[in-house]
Amino acid sequence: MDWLKKGFLSDDVKTWSDSLLREFSKEFAFSHELNEAAMSLLQRTSVAGSRQVASGAFLARALQSYQAALLLLERGMLADARNVVRSIVETAVTIAGLAFLHDMPRRLAADNNKHYKALATIMLENPLFEDMLPSAEKEGLRQLLSETDTYMQKPAKLSLEQVANEVGLGRFYNLTYRPLSGDAAHATVDSMRRHIEYVQGGGQKLIFRPQVSDLVPTLRFAASAILTCFEAAAESFGNDEMQTFADGWSERQFKELGHPDG
Repeated sequence: MDWLKKGFLSDDVKTWSDSLLREFSKEFAFSHELNEAAMSLLQRTSVAGSRQVASGAFLARALQSYQAALLLLERGMLADARNVVRSIVETAVTIAGLAFLHDMPRRLAADNNKHYKALATIMLENPLFEDMLPSAEKEGLRQLLSETDTYMQKPAKLSLEQVANEVGLGRFYNLTYRPLSGDAAHATVDSMRRHIEYVQGGGQKLIFRPQVSDLVPTLRFAASAILTCFEAAAESFGNDEMQTFADGWSERQFKELGHPDG
């Protein structure tokens, strides 16, 4: 009954999670061991210069997301876990961009400026928000917008797919980011199907419960994504230990979890 009242916040999830960890003990053991090894390597990493600082910050973000994905998977929250893994893929491409593209910092700055310019423009021009800012603040915001192209990196949307293709991660992007976008990150037909069960004899019913159908493939995606982050970071940092780490764990992944494309 607690499940019916609280859903995934119920204490009943702990019982289900314990059962899941026993059933997939090998896969989760690998995933947690990979996490501990990655944590150890991250703590031994020193940064020098703005590009390495950015790469290190993104690497930390990716590892936190990897841990979040494991927590969600252990609770049967498949769609949410896959959404987080998609974020790791995005971060991996970004780290690779910082490693191989000389203008990647400018692209990131332009994308950041586009985001805030769009938000500011909406606040000033959309009648839904006309009463939110005092006149003085509106005038200051208009002045800032007028100076954007002159004094700041010209706003422009970052194309993740373009960056992936430029740094040799086009296959990785299309085989991971796109599927995870379609069946988890967005409100799509595929993501909707996770909450529909077809009843024998016809008809459907809504379902709301822990799921396990594509748990192992999601663990593969997650491992592949975090290892790609470290492989890209190895280039940014000129760090042979990171490259050895990525190579060794990728080989183990194929043996213990299977190939992420399979």
